[in-house]
Amino acid sequence: MNDAGPFHGHYNVWLVFLSFAIAMVSAYASFSFATRLRFQSKQGEQIWLWSGSCALGMGIWSMHFVGMLAHSLPLNVHYHIGYIVVSILFATAGCYLALAYIHYGENPLFALLFALLFATFFMGSGIVLMHYIGMSAIASVIVSYTSSKVLLSICIAFIASFIALRIAFYTNYQLTWKVKLICAAFMAIAITGMHYMGMNAAQFYPKEVDTAVGSYINPAFFSVVIAICIMTMFSMIFLTIYMDERTKHQHTLQQAIFHSSTEAIFITNEEGNILGINEKGEEFFHIKKQEVSGKPITNFLSFLTEVSSSSRDQIYSTIFVNDKQYRICVNITKATFEFMEQYIISVRDVTEEHLQKKQLEEATNRYRSLFDVSPLSIVLHKGEEIISVNARFLKMLHFEHEKEIVGRNITEFIDKSQRQHIKSRIDQFMKLKDEDSFFIDEVKVKTNQNHHLSVQATSIVIIMNGENYIQTITQDVTENHRAKETLQYLNSHDSLTDLPNRTLFHQIVKQDLWKVQQENKQAFMLSIDIDRFKQINDAIGHHGGDQVLIEATRRIKSCLGSTDTLSRMGGDEFMLYSPQAKEEVFQLADRLLEAFVLPFIVNKYKLYHSVSIGISEFQEDGVTVETLVRNADLAMNEVKKLGRNGWKCYEPLMKTYVNRRMEIEDGLRQALKRNEFALHYQPKVNIIKGEIVGVEALIRWNHPEMGFLSPGEFIPIAEESGLIVPMTQWVLREACSQGVRWKEEGFSSLKISVNISSVEFAEPSFVDMILNILEETGFSPNKLELEITESVAMKHVDLVIEKLVKLKKHGISIAIDDFGAGYSSFSYLKRLPIHTLKIDRSFIQNLYTDSREAAIVSSIISLAKSLDLSIVAEGVEERDQALILHQEKCDEIQGYYFSRPIPPDELKKVAGDMWEKIKDCQKENVSSLSL
Repeated sequence: MNDAGPFHGHYNVWLVFLSFAIAMVSAYASFSFATRLRFQSKQGEQIWLWSGSCALGMGIWSMHFVGMLAHSLPLNVHYHIGYIVVSILFATAGCYLALAYIHYGENPLFALLFALLFATFFMGSGIVLMHYIGMSAIASVIVSYTSSKVLLSICIAFIASFIALRIAFYTNYQLTWKVKLICAAFMAIAITGMHYMGMNAAQFYPKEVDTAVGSYINPAFFSVVIAICIMTMFSMIFLTIYMDERTKHQHTLQQAIFHSSTEAIFITNEEGNILGINEKGEEFFHIKKQEVSGKPITNFLSFLTEVSSSSRDQIYSTIFVNDKQYRICVNITKATFEFMEQYIISVRDVTEEHLQKKQLEEATNRYRSLFDVSPLSIVLHKGEEIISVNARFLKMLHFEHEKEIVGRNITEFIDKSQRQHIKSRIDQFMKLKDEDSFFIDEVKVKTNQNHHLSVQATSIVIIMNGENYIQTITQDVTENHRAKETLQYLNSHDSLTDLPNRTLFHQIVKQDLWKVQQENKQAFMLSIDIDRFKQINDAIGHHGGDQVLIEATRRIKSCLGSTDTLSRMGGDEFMLYSPQAKEEVFQLADRLLEAFVLPFIVNKYKLYHSVSIGISEFQEDGVTVETLVRNADLAMNEVKKLGRNGWKCYEPLMKTYVNRRMEIEDGLRQALKRNEFALHYQPKVNIIKGEIVGVEALIRWNHPEMGFLSPGEFIPIAEESGLIVPMTQWVLREACSQGVRWKEEGFSSLKISVNISSVEFAEPSFVDMILNILEETGFSPNKLELEITESVAMKHVDLVIEKLVKLKKHGISIAIDDFGAGYSSFSYLKRLPIHTLKIDRSFIQNLYTDSREAAIVSSIISLAKSLDLSIVAEGVEERDQALILHQEKCDEIQGYYFSRPIPPDELKKVAGDMWEKIKDCQKENVSSLSL
């Protein structure tokens, strides 16, 4: 060492700042290269290892020598090239070893911490050696060091290396340019601090060196070299920035593909190790990204033994995921990313597609089979050209071979009147874009034998190879048409008489009425009903009745004109519409009556039956078919009331009568619930015995709006509507209950008579009903008398006798009411188990003025006596009538002469007056009236 004292140099501030900038840029470069190195394959990693090592080593070296140039010494300084090169090698080698250990330290075979420590050792050692060997490169001076400061500089080098490597490789933060810049500034402070601490530890002593001999470089040229190194380093920095942006763009595209794709995607390197997987892949394979990184792709796709050799369009295979089988389609795409070859493997689940394809193939085969053997006639045509037909279609058109029809125009077989329509439908179908469109047409076709058929054609669009075809399924409905026409005819005509039924008749008349109204003409509706037709069915059966209806139809039609319309409305009722003048219609009605004068010959029986005709006039009596029919029916019913065998025109009063009947019927349905009925009792007297022997229960009705109604008005309505049944039961129950009350009051000898209608008597449970009411009320059966008419007694005699015998066995008396008014048969009287005959009031009215009436009454009384029957005369209103009946020894007399029908509580009040009249009839033979 020279005896002279150490030199004391000074620092150029601008070069100091430049050294700091170089340190900061080199640190930024190290972070950028570290980012690149993280994602490299084996081929790319060496490039980035050497690039990063050179950039970082050269940067640290450039910062060192700029720092040395910043320190000015009072002599010419030259630099030894050998030392410079060695310092560069140590800087680069240290950085390379550090980066290599870090990179390979990520392998699970290495402990991460040890890798970081080793890397720190190599980088720190490289920096220290580079610094102090670089210091030795200074010629013309001898350098001595302060040990403590040297040690401190070494510590700073190792700490700065540790921090730099830790941030670059072991942080979870994204190394954005801002983060890199901040970290680079921190590292620059540490690196320059280490350098200037080392410079501060050095003392420089002069030394004689011949720079002309040996490998030395002067400061000026050395500055150029450093500048070149700095430019190289900056170029590499700009390269990393460019690569950052490129990587960022590629990464963005990659992430967009990953996250938007509906397919599972793997990214592998050339060796088939997985670099990444998207969310769909995690979901499909039930794995996590962290679990698959670095694993071979064959763990999941075993058939991809070599990714690079498997790169082609599509690979179909079957795999199992969690024991579930999937059919997949794999596409492998080779891509270069950061100078590294990568393989994008997309996995698409085609299980459903595969199943659908398989089902489609099966469906196609089934379709062909069904097409060939279908019982339906099928033709496939492209536009109007026939492409294919099945056997059934050939048979329908009477062809033997498919070649006879294939290629021909389908409209050849369609009726000319429909061809244009069918052509337009076909043109419309050929323009459709989907297979769901279809139409149904009914067409007339011509067979090979020139027969004409009615065919229902159902056509649907099918698309094959992108072209529209039409499949038409046809069905021969010729017979269906005939059956339909027959059914329509049967539905609109009466099957027995072949006349229009009610529905068709209304349609025909409705159309004609509009025409009549427009032309201001007359039209009439005639309701025709065969009189006593029910007796025909009862006498000779329904078949005989049908023969009468057929003959009646023939007779009516023989009277009609060409414009008349006849309909059978049901049963024996016909409706005739005649758009003629009034006089002509009246003449028509007369002809109809004459047509039924001759008897009907059925099964050798001669049946005489007339008709009743009601007439209504269009506009006068109604403007609708329904109104005209209803009013004609009302007029016809009026004819029947007047004795049948005639015709009558509708009058408004008829409708009033019908409305009243409807109002009465509606009131009857509510009367029992509202307790509107009451019973009055008309006494029966025995003049010979001089006592009241019984009463007849007679119903009365006080209608809440119409007042008291005559039984002659509401009883027939009750019988027609069936309401007579509950009404009779009420009368029986009320009469028996009253009889019990009278017995309690001391009137024990009274017998109560109740009228029984034919409707009630025909009930199968009639006898049981009577017995139940007697048991319910406690009334004695021998005090009850049931009155039935001759018509009831003479109808179904055997059944009547059976019921009467049962009643007689229980002590109930039976009386024949209105005897003599009907078709009396004395032979039947002997068979009937009856007790009493009631002479009809029509014989009593003229008893003392008409000797014939008196003779009839006398004969009836004698007949009753001979048959041991009691006799009752009803309708006695005058004293002379009572005297004659008493003289003829009539057992009982009933009528207004003795008492009108009275409420039950007035019986005692009228007893006195009745006694006086009885006494008068007895001519002092009766001394008292006992009850």
